[in-house]
Amino acid sequence: MAAAKANPGKYTFASNGPGSATQLVGKILHKQAGIDVLEVPYKGATDSMTDLIAGRVDIMYAPVTVPQIKAGRLKGLATVSERRNPEIPDVPTLGEQGFDLSKVPGSWFGIFAPKGTAEGVVQKLAERTRQVMDSPETRHKLQPLSIDVVFRGPQDFGKLVRADAAAMRAVIQSEGLQAK
Repeated sequence: MAAAKANPGKYTFASNGPGSATQLVGKILHKQAGIDVLEVPYKGATDSMTDLIAGRVDIMYAPVTVPQIKAGRLKGLATVSERRNPEIPDVPTLGEQGFDLSKVPGSWFGIFAPKGTAEGVVQKLAERTRQVMDSPETRHKLQPLSIDVVFRGPQDFGKLVRADAAAMRAVIQSEGLQAK
């Protein structure tokens, strides 16, 4: 942070393009820190990871970095999650470093069905999904990928999706971002 403050515009961060979670997280955190960091948009995490390891970009906000941090190819500065990642326990959270994460959209995966799907079908799909997500096998496979398994039922998940969409919309509007 000190180096970025002393050298506005010198440092770069990789994003997955306009409107992506990586772009929005970067914009929010840079604003909170009062730093000017140049965004370098990519089509996806593979190319940006290659450039981060090669030193062509300076910062990346993505869980795909965890294996590279564990292998010693990258230095973890912070995690964006609410609690430390058990795969990289020595890397502090941004919250621990004084950042307000309440405006940072989360990363999540979900299952969606077409509007009008019968409630019984939705409930059956939700229950089966919960069973799979609660299994030790699933948790064991997802933990190294920095995926914290939290099952939410259809109503709670819908609230999360709407809240994150509103938060992302606010950042997009305040930053004047546009899809290209």
